[in-house]
Amino acid sequence: MPWTLDDKREQIVLLPFDFSAASIEALETARSLVAGPKWLYVLHVVPPLESASPGVVLGKLDNKKLVAHADEALAKQLSTAGIGEAQRRVHVGDPASEIIDVAREVDAELIVIPSKGKAGLRRWMIGSVAERVVRRAPCPVLVLPISTPAEPTP
Repeated sequence: MPWTLDDKREQIVLLPFDFSAASIEALETARSLVAGPKWLYVLHVVPPLESASPGVVLGKLDNKKLVAHADEALAKQLSTAGIGEAQRRVHVGDPASEIIDVAREVDAELIVIPSKGKAGLRRWMIGSVAERVVRRAPCPVLVLPISTPAEPTP
């Protein structure tokens, strides 16, 4: 069954967000696909802390503090982008797995994800997280190309 944009744009769109320039650019695309911020879910995934990490060993950092800090930074970024009312989520784990799980949980109708630039021959492939999401997603996935400045002509 082909996916189409709802005329009213009342569809749940999930945007994985890693604070990169590409994900900041993707905010605008994702926002344009929904009627309002309540339809947009923005997910940031942090990797779990290693038990040997200095912050863990010293007792100054744990996953709960890491999530709280990331949520605060995400709220600030969304507010700056003018979509502070978007649904935001911060999870700890493997990014691709968490994206798939949240897409299922919120019944996302579309995932918007930027690709990652690669050097050499690998630059023609999409990023490994985006590739794993495309393969396992319960809904269509829009993979956005990374914007690059135009190269000077010789």
